Amino acid sequence: MPESAGLLDATELPRLFDALRERGYTVVGPTVRDGAIMLAELGSAAELPYGWGVVTGAGRYRLHRRSDTAAFANSAGPQSIKDILHPPRARLWSADRTADGVTTTGPDRPPATR
Repeated sequence: MPESAGLLDATELPRLFDALRERGYTVVGPTVRDGAIMLAELGSAAELPYGWGVVTGAGRYRLHRRSDTAAFANSAGPQSIKDILHPPRARLWSADRTADGVTTTGPDRPPATR
């Protein structure tokens, strides 16, 4: 049976990031970039959009400073998570010419199975 949900204090986010990265995970989350809140690989919890929010409307998207320091109190930005989960380009193999002929190598990591 799943454990009940809990609330993580913002002061614990750096520890969570470190634990995930130590286990080999890539941490992806919202960050302020190019005048918007975008999804990107994050190196630390300091890159989260603390205190930033967005105002949206018909054809309108603007960043604004919030009165709090919440890290996840924003709506989705102009980007889809699909770009990160399913990148438009992935190396399938590569070839290098060597003195002995041609050497081919496979992908850096195996493709995901469904």
